[in-house]
Amino acid sequence: MKKFIKGTLEIELNVTDLVAFEEQHKVAINRWIDWANRLGVALNLGTSDDNTYLCEYKIVGATASYCKGLASELRQMIKSEFPKTRSLWQGSGDILF
Repeated sequence: MKKFIKGTLEIELNVTDLVAFEEQHKVAINRWIDWANRLGVALNLGTSDDNTYLCEYKIVGATASYCKGLASELRQMIKSEFPKTRSLWQGSGDILF
């Protein structure tokens, strides 16, 4: 049975110009996306209705330790660019099939 961790990170408040924001942080964002693609991590970046820039992630692996490790690595990569990043939600469990 596989394990998973899903979560949402708040990266920046009041992002009213998404294109300019992502262009300004393009190198870091591309690094996160490359990392996620290489490891099979689902990553969703963008703004919410209140203009908060968020990162949603889903990590699937053979063990909970593996998933926790990748989630921790992702948070550290994001915090290196955005020190005030905070976790809004994180959940984990088993994948039945």
